[in-house]
Amino acid sequence: RRFDWDSAKVRSLKTADSVASLIVSNLNSLTPGELPSLRALSCFGIQVKLSVLALLKDICPFGGVEPYLKSLIEGGVVEMKDSLVVFTHDLIQQGVYNNIPTEERRRLHLNIGVCLGMKVSLDQHSMVGQLQEM
Repeated sequence: RRFDWDSAKVRSLKTADSVASLIVSNLNSLTPGELPSLRALSCFGIQVKLSVLALLKDICPFGGVEPYLKSLIEGGVVEMKDSLVVFTHDLIQQGVYNNIPTEERRRLHLNIGVCLGMKVSLDQHSMVGQLQEM
């Protein structure tokens, strides 16, 4: 599945930043499962390990992030680099993150933290190591 592009708008763009802005402006064309998944991804910054995403099935609607990775990759929003899911441009990540309503963003961060906290050891010293290893 690909985004629908406004050809005239695309021709007028000349930089990677503009392309990133165009992708962010097309977020409304994402399916009901893709947008929440992309929002969850954006909470981790520019990249996140696939093994960490696997732990988020409980908090993301529509079965977690993984079922939507293929379409997000095909849409040019993210890419796989080894075991990492990486936004194709930092402005895409920022645009997705900044478009999450403030209260929803707070709730999403809390849910991610609680979910990850329940799945890793509660020992503070080993918790950081476990998350880095995932």
